[in-house]
Amino acid sequence: MKDIRRPSRNLRYNQSSRTAPTIRSSEDRGSSDRVRIVRPVGMGITKPVRSQQRERPHLAEVRHKVEEYETNTYDEKVEGETEERIDDGLQEHNLSRTRRRDPANYYSSARDRILNEIDDNKQSVFRRHSKLFYLLGIFVLGFLLWTFVFNSATITVTPKEEDKKVSSDYVISSSEKNKKIFEVLSFDGTSEMEIARNAKQKVVSKASGELTIFNNFDTNSQKLIKNTRFESKGGKVFRITETITVPGKVGDIPGKVVAKVTADSVGETYNVEAGKWTIPGFKGSSRYDGFYAESYVAMAGGSDSDKMIIAKVDLDNAISQLTAESKDIIKNSVDENVKPDYYFVRDDIVYDVKNNLVDFESGKDDKFRVFVNAKIVSVNKDNLADYLLQKENPSYDGKGVSIKDFDSLKVKYDLNKNKGIDLVNATSVDLTIEGLATFVYKVDATSLKMDLVNKKNSDDMFNATLSKYSSVASAKSKISPFWVSTYPSSVNKIKVEVIK
Repeated sequence: MKDIRRPSRNLRYNQSSRTAPTIRSSEDRGSSDRVRIVRPVGMGITKPVRSQQRERPHLAEVRHKVEEYETNTYDEKVEGETEERIDDGLQEHNLSRTRRRDPANYYSSARDRILNEIDDNKQSVFRRHSKLFYLLGIFVLGFLLWTFVFNSATITVTPKEEDKKVSSDYVISSSEKNKKIFEVLSFDGTSEMEIARNAKQKVVSKASGELTIFNNFDTNSQKLIKNTRFESKGGKVFRITETITVPGKVGDIPGKVVAKVTADSVGETYNVEAGKWTIPGFKGSSRYDGFYAESYVAMAGGSDSDKMIIAKVDLDNAISQLTAESKDIIKNSVDENVKPDYYFVRDDIVYDVKNNLVDFESGKDDKFRVFVNAKIVSVNKDNLADYLLQKENPSYDGKGVSIKDFDSLKVKYDLNKNKGIDLVNATSVDLTIEGLATFVYKVDATSLKMDLVNKKNSDDMFNATLSKYSSVASAKSKISPFWVSTYPSSVNKIKVEVIK
């Protein structure tokens, strides 16, 4: 017999005696509903079964199946099967038949179904409880994370403001107290056009160009005064236009310098091709071979004949049109390069306009071109604001301010007052500034956050902390989640928002 509690002994049962279990009533105790299941040796410990009135349903079913098994009378009807069957020459259709099953196998099957049902009930109860514990664990974990990991604080600060009327001329250095106030930016624009040479005129001009002068004589520098002569291989003499100094050689490397030269006489014959030049003044001395020059581009512009040139009215119109186009190019370039913390003084721009008229009329260039260079003064907004407030308010501590609406101020670079100043190398400029400036004090957000880290939140503590910041007009704080009464332990969890 198979053990209904110990399936591991089923195999031994199948292989050994097939003695069926016996059900005995405990009549000696006067109880007709007390039964005891006696199993063969090796089939488990005999255990009394509870009263039928109080026993659990699955045990009652087991007992019932055991009784059927002992009498060899239990069957299972299998419904829904259709089978053709011939019995005494009769054919029956859609027959619900009773099929005898192997008693031992069905006994085991009944036992497994009952135990599985018990396990399913237990697992169902466990699953219901485990869901509750799971949800409770998620809630507790979320609470801890929000309290200690995802907690945060937001400080909303209203900075101190101060209005000052500004109307004065300021001579501003390029830097004040290591703060760069202004810089000069250079922009270039070039425009060109085709234009007819429709006027005849005798053109008398000298050729000009550049020479690279070498000192391969010694390590000492050599000064060459203005109008020092240089002679080409063809005997054409040119003179330097400015005094220069040629550096001495270093080792085997000659010293060199570039200088502009102009022909001694007018005429096309002085449009000399590129080549080597000598210094006639050193002739007869050892310096003659040690000092020389090279021209890498032919000399040009020499003329002494009638030529077709641009009529004056056409030339003036071309220069005016091309200059305007070049300035528009510069304006677009300036707009593309505006720095967010800088202000360009656009009303007073220093322009330098040149053209290639000589090269165009001589035929060297095929188009007439105008070259415009613009120099613009650019001021750092915050550094200028700091400079102005120091001038207007001696009690200002210099910890940093900005101007609320900088464009409302009029900042001018007066060309007349700065006349003759080389802006490229200028260390100071004269600026005229007018308007009502609203100075906004800067708040040291990093320092404020560090002062609040891990502090117990209270009005007294918060107000005492703010009292150290003269740049703060008012502030309020908010800690999340709402039940936390201490500021976060990390500055990264504290956010300072400055109202602008």
